[in-house]
Amino acid sequence: MEVLGSFNFWDDYQEKATTQAFVCGDTRAEEELVVVSFRGTEVFDADSWPSDIDLSWLYELRCGMGKFHGGFLKALGLQKSLGIYTSGQPRVGDVKFGEFMEEQLKNYCIRYISTVYCNDIVLRLPFDDNSFMFKHFGECRYFNSFYQGQIVAEEPNKNYFSLLDAIPRRVNAIWELARSFIIPYTRGADYKEGALLRLIRFIGVLVPGISANFPHIYIVLPGWYYLVYCQLVTS
Repeated sequence: MEVLGSFNFWDDYQEKATTQAFVCGDTRAEEELVVVSFRGTEVFDADSWPSDIDLSWLYELRCGMGKFHGGFLKALGLQKSLGIYTSGQPRVGDVKFGEFMEEQLKNYCIRYISTVYCNDIVLRLPFDDNSFMFKHFGECRYFNSFYQGQIVAEEPNKNYFSLLDAIPRRVNAIWELARSFIIPYTRGADYKEGALLRLIRFIGVLVPGISANFPHIYIVLPGWYYLVYCQLVTS
């Protein structure tokens, strides 16, 4: 893959560039493959977090097609795509919006795959319950803390806050902290975690699910980039 460029996209609402992305291309395939990767919310970005936690229904599609979170379409374009792959993405709309998106993705032959790592709290928000009614759509690929993946209909423990799962989540967070010290020896140098990530792991012990959303977790999922490449060129 060759890096074609990085970009800052303008947000008319905030009147500044708030969405970053980089573009990679591979012209060795039979058809030119271009991958556009958008960055998620930065940890210390005070402007982005208020938008993320605003759970109000910002937009409603016409003809009863459903409602969705306003920030979703500010960073995502579907004009021409082979596939859309998200890592730790939160829910963005209700049932009707999900059905509408499934139909559009099918019409344009676009694969939408959501990658879920273990107890990631972010993708389990906003809640899928009678109050908020947010729903995921697309194909869900779930990886546990041993990096074992499977295709599931829905992420386990979909609303996260459960007394029954509180102890297992904390035990898992302690395991992940301990694993950060031994994983370079068991899986190789590419999995090495630095002091900052280990600090985040420690915070994850106090608040399980927080550390599971950091980019490093999704980058080291086995065969992730190879999987994405193969599926795009064979779609």
